[in-house]
Amino acid sequence: MKLFIFIFVVFSTPCIFGQPRVFYNFSDASKIADSVQILRIDCSHGNRSAVDCDSIPKDLDRFKNLTQLSITETGIRVLPENINKLHRLKYLDISTNYYLDYEKELCKIVGSDSLEQLRLGRSNIKILPKCIEQLKTLRRLDVSHNYQLDIESTFSILKNLPLLESLSMGGVRTLKVIPKDIIELKKLNFISLSYFDKDFDFKSTFSRLSNLSITSIDLSNNGLKSLPDEIEDLQFLEKIDLNENYFDSIPNQLFQLPNLKEISFQANNDCLKFINNQISKLKKLEKITLGNNGKLEGQTAIINLSKLTNLKFLDFFSCGIENIPDEIRNYKALERLNLSRNSKIDFSDLFNKLSSVKTLKYLDISDNKISSLPKEIGLLTSLEYLCIGRNPIITIPDEIVKLKNLKVVNVNRGKYKVSESGINKIKELLPNCQIVTDWIYRD
Repeated sequence: MKLFIFIFVVFSTPCIFGQPRVFYNFSDASKIADSVQILRIDCSHGNRSAVDCDSIPKDLDRFKNLTQLSITETGIRVLPENINKLHRLKYLDISTNYYLDYEKELCKIVGSDSLEQLRLGRSNIKILPKCIEQLKTLRRLDVSHNYQLDIESTFSILKNLPLLESLSMGGVRTLKVIPKDIIELKKLNFISLSYFDKDFDFKSTFSRLSNLSITSIDLSNNGLKSLPDEIEDLQFLEKIDLNENYFDSIPNQLFQLPNLKEISFQANNDCLKFINNQISKLKKLEKITLGNNGKLEGQTAIINLSKLTNLKFLDFFSCGIENIPDEIRNYKALERLNLSRNSKIDFSDLFNKLSSVKTLKYLDISDNKISSLPKEIGLLTSLEYLCIGRNPIITIPDEIVKLKNLKVVNVNRGKYKVSESGINKIKELLPNCQIVTDWIYRD
C-alpha cells in the first residue's frame, strides 16, 4: 500500500512562534538522528513526497534522544522490534493504525523505562493486552473510540498501573458506567468521558469518581442539557470541559464546586444564552471559554464575569457581541481576551475601556472586517501579543508606536488580510516586534 508520509522533527531549541522544521523522509531525519527529540509519522494526508507507509525503518533506535514519537494512520502491520530501546521516550502515539495487530504488537513497547503517555485511540482494540500493566512509569493513557473495548479486562489492567493520572475513554461504546474498580486508580486526576449517548450513567459515574481526587474532567459532545447533582461531590474539580452540548446556561451544580479554575463551554449548538450572576461564587475561576455561542447575551456575560477577581483568560470568539459595557474596566487580572469574529463591536470604544485593564497581554481581534485600526490601540500599553489578521486593514495609526511591550503581531492571511503597507508601518514603528502569519500562543 503506497501512501503519503510527513515527518515533523523538533530540535532542542524551542520554536515559539513558528512551525517546527519539517522533514519529509526518514533518510533526511536520520542524518541528524542524535538531535531529534520529537518525530511524527502520519500518512493521513497527501504530501509532497510519496513513500511506503507500510513499515517503519528497523534502525529506529538510532534516534536515541527521542522523547516523543507519533506513528498514526499508517499501513503498518508490525512495530519495530527495537521500539523499547528508545530509553528517553516519554510520549508514544500509535493510534489509528487499522492494520496493526495491537493485541500482539503492543507488548513490544514493554521494557521502556521512561514511557509516561500512551495514545491508542481509534484503533479497533477489543482486548487491551495484559503486558500493558508492566509499563510502571505510565501516567497518561488514551483508549478513546475503541468502540468494542472489553471494560472488565481493561480495568483489571489499569489498576496495576500505580502512577496512572490521566485516562481518556471517550466514545468507548461498551462503557455504560465507570466501574467500581476505578477506586483502585489512586492517582487518577483527569478523566475524559466524551462522545457518549443518553444511556451513559453519569449519576453513578460521578458518585464513584467522588472517591478520587479528580481535578479535571472532559464531558464534551455528550448531548447534555443538564448535569446530575452528583457532580457536586467532585469537590477537587478545577477544570471542566462541557463543549458541544446543549446547555442554555451554566448549570447550577457548578456553582457548588469552589475549586473550579477553568470552564469551557464552546459551541453549545447555539443554546447557551446566559451567564448568570451566580458565576461570582466561583472565586478561583481563572479561565472561561465561551466561543461559538452566537446567541449568548454578551453584555450581561461581561458584566457578571467582571465580578471574578482572578479571571485571566476570556474567550468570546464568534459570540455576536455588539456593545462592550463599562464593566470591562473592572477586569483587574485579565491577561488574555479573544474577541475574534465579533464584527459589530466599536473598537475605538473597546480600546478606550480596555486601557483600564493594565494586566492585558494578549488581544485577538482577528476576522472582524476592520479596515482601519483605531488610534486608541496606543492606549493598550501592556500588550505583548496582538492578533489583527484576517482583517482588510489598510491604515495603521502612528499611535501603535506606544506599544513598547509588544512582542508579536499576527497578521494571519485569509479572505481579508492586512495590507503590505500596514505591515511595513508596524515594522518601521516597532522594529523589535515579530510579525507572524501562523499563530502559536504560549502562556
